Amino acid sequence: MGILEFKQDTFICSEFMPTLSLMRFSCLFVLLCFLLSPSLLEAKTPWFNTIGMGFVLIPSGSFVMGSCMLNAADKAENARRTLLQFPLLPPPCSNGTSVDDAGSMDESPQHKVQIPFSFQLSRYEVTLQQFKLFIVDTGRSNFLSPTFLAANKHGNHAPVVAVSWEQVAAFIAWLNRKEGGHYYRLPTEAEWEYAARAGTRTHWPFKGRYRDYAWYEKNAGGHPHAVGLKKPNAWGLYDMAGNVWEWTQDWYDAGFYHQSPATNPSRLSSGESRVARGGGWDHGVNDLRAANRGFALPDQGYNFVGFRLARDTRGKK
Repeated sequence: MGILEFKQDTFICSEFMPTLSLMRFSCLFVLLCFLLSPSLLEAKTPWFNTIGMGFVLIPSGSFVMGSCMLNAADKAENARRTLLQFPLLPPPCSNGTSVDDAGSMDESPQHKVQIPFSFQLSRYEVTLQQFKLFIVDTGRSNFLSPTFLAANKHGNHAPVVAVSWEQVAAFIAWLNRKEGGHYYRLPTEAEWEYAARAGTRTHWPFKGRYRDYAWYEKNAGGHPHAVGLKKPNAWGLYDMAGNVWEWTQDWYDAGFYHQSPATNPSRLSSGESRVARGGGWDHGVNDLRAANRGFALPDQGYNFVGFRLARDTRGKK
C-alpha cells in the first residue's frame, strides 16, 4: 500500500509495495497524489458575516454589457433581403455573439464596461431567516404587512420577497451598524450583470438546461424556492437567473446605455423606478437572460422581487 502525506501545497508519496508491483502502481499513485493535492482540493471559500451570509469575491475586470440588437431600419432591410434571398446584414455585435431577438431596446447598444475594483457579492439571495433577524432586532413589525406575510410562506431558506427597495435600504443600514462599518450595499446594475455573466458572452449566463440553473415559470410551481438548490454560475453565485428578481442600486433609464460611462457606470441621482435584474419564478426564459432589465417602484414590494448584497472590500478585511 501507499501512504499519502500532505504538506502545504506539496505532497509526498511513501510507497511500501513489492518491487515487482512498483511499475504497475507508481503511475496510479502519482495521479492520485496530484488529484488530492490541497491546492486542487481547496474550493473557493466564501467569507461569512455575523449573520451567516456568505460572500464571494468578484474580481475587477471588463465585459460587454447589454444585448446585441438590430434597429428598426436594419430589421426592415433584413426582411427585404430575406424575401429576395440576399445575404443578411452582418450583426453589430461587439462581443462576437449573435443578435438577441429576445432583447429589448433598453438593453442596447452593447458597450464595454470596466469594473475597476473587486468587490464581494453574496452567494445567495437574502433569505427570510436573515430578514427576520433585522425585523426582531429593530422592532420593524410594521414591515410585516398582510402582503409580506402572504408572500413569505415558503420557508426560512427561501429568498425574502415583497420587500420594497426602501425597506432593503433600511436592512442594509441596520447590517452596517451591526458590523460597524459602511461595507454593505446593493450592487450596481453593471456589477450585477458582470457577476451574473461570470465571464460568459452568451445570452443566458450559464451553459446548460434552464431547469438546472434556474427556477422559472416552467418548473417553479408558482412560488420561490429555497436558495442554492440549482447549480451556481462559474463564480459560485446561486440563483442569479430565476427564483426572484433582485433589486440593484440604479434608477431605471431606458436610454442610459446611450450615454453610459465606460468605467463603473451607475445611475444613482434620481428617477421613478429602480432596476431589478435576474428574472423570477413567475417569468419565462427570456427574462433569465443576463442583459434583461426589469424595473419597479422603489416604495412597493412585489412577491417576485428580493435582493442580494454587495460588500465593498477596498481597505477592509
